[in-house]
This record gives sequence, C-alpha cells and structure tokens, in this order.
Amino acid sequence: MTPSPENNPSQGPRHLYPDRSLQLCYRRKMKDAHTRNSDMVTEYRVLKTIFAAGVLGKDAENQIRKLEYMANHDELTGLYNEGYFMNIMDQYSQDNRKMPLAIIALDVNFLKIVNDTLGHQVGNSLLLALARLMQGSVRLNDPVCRTGGDEHHIVLPNIEQASLERIIETLQEKATTFKIDGIPLSFGLGKAMMSNAKSKLVTELLKVADEEMYLNKIRFKEQYPDLIIKCFIEKLKEKSPEASEHAQRVADLSLSLGKAVRLTQDELITLSELCLLHNIGI
Repeated sequence: MTPSPENNPSQGPRHLYPDRSLQLCYRRKMKDAHTRNSDMVTEYRVLKTIFAAGVLGKDAENQIRKLEYMANHDELTGLYNEGYFMNIMDQYSQDNRKMPLAIIALDVNFLKIVNDTLGHQVGNSLLLALARLMQGSVRLNDPVCRTGGDEHHIVLPNIEQASLERIIETLQEKATTFKIDGIPLSFGLGKAMMSNAKSKLVTELLKVADEEMYLNKIRFKEQYPDLIIKCFIEKLKEKSPEASEHAQRVADLSLSLGKAVRLTQDELITLSELCLLHNIGI
C-alpha cells in the first residue's frame, strides 16, 4: 500500500505545498539536513511530524522559511553551513560567469585545547569572533561558511589574484586585534583558485586549499609552541591567584627534584610547564 502524504512526512504534506517546487525544495533540504547536518536531524524530524499533522495552517510559509534557513546555516555562528557550501561550490565551479573562482580555507588554532581547558563558552566566543572577522573582511555577497567544528571556507567568485591576496592580508591583520578571554584569535589559512569552469574538480580545489591550510597550522605551532601555554598560565593567575602560587611552588619543588636526578634542560622545562599547568582545569 502506498502511504499517503500525511503518513509519509518525507514527501511533505501536499495541502501545505500547493506548488510542486515547494515540495521538491522541502525534500531536497531534508535530504541535505540528513546527509550533511546530522546534528540537526532531531529538529527536522519534529518539523516533519508537525508538517505531516497539518497543524501549521497559515503559518506554513513562515515554517518553510525557517526550515530553509536552518538547512543552510550554522546554528552557532549564523554562517552558511557545509551543505550550502558544497551546493554553491558545485554550482559556481561549472559556471564560467563566476570565474575566476577562489576559496579560502581557515581552521582555528588550539580550539580543542581551549574547549577542554577553558570551556566551550570560550571556544564558542573564538568561533563567533572569527565569524565576525571573516564577514567584515570579504565582499558583501561572498558566502562565508562554517564547514566543521573549527573549519571554515570562504567562496570568492569573480575575483583576481591581487584581490584575493588583499582579503587574506585583511584577515590576518584584523586577527591580531582579537583576543577572547586572553586567548588570541589565530588560524591556519589556505587558498586555491580556478580560472575557468571545470579547469579543476571541486574536490581538487578543496584539497589544494586544505593542504595549504594544514601546513600553515603546523608552521604556526612550530613557531609559537608555547603561546597557548603562556595564555593559560596568565588565565590561571587571573582566575585564582592562590592556585597560581600553589602551581609555582610545585614547579619550584619539582625543578629541585629534577636537577637532583640530573634531568636535561629540555626535560626540566617540560617538567616546569607541566607543574604550572597541572591545575588549569579548576
């Protein structure tokens, strides 16, 4: 027996969708939500149940708009999400009117450490700061997307190399002015460009940008290996002077013990840092 629209919410109730294009839009967005936005699946199931029950009435159009927004945007930052990013890249990469086409890949440095030690509220503040930074550094209609936990992509159609470089310089310069709870905003960055439609596959374009971004992150961590440690020590001093003094006493005692057992200089430095940070999670 073929289920009716009311009993098959994945199709969308027809009396709420007099236009078949809306039915198709609903089905497409629901598919995107399930395949690319798994964290929102529960919300969409609730929406589908409400749609199937036919209880929305005159509010159906507003609910459709909400569904459209939720299917295309990241909940935390309001940026476009991964599903939208992949759809727009598929379209732009096959359209010579969008050429030259470039993408910028950004990945927040130290986000996991920040989340694990200072809490997700501070990590989320870093993500929101990056969202504002990106939106304020590009042209009005350039799609800015959060494509993962700490991963972001900016899509730049109709752009020349010089303009791309200026946007990157702006991003890097503005980042130096952002500090959230004493933690500097920093990120790995990579870029890639295609000059005409189908000159590169989308996957190749993404690979070039992502590889450059990850190399950038590695260089940053090699250049500033103790940056985040210093930030955490300062945070500990601000949060609890008593705990900071205790950590310093533990470090001093441990260094004395380390020297007694003839640890190397590098080992003594590592031991000191561990002692200073042993209470960072309080």
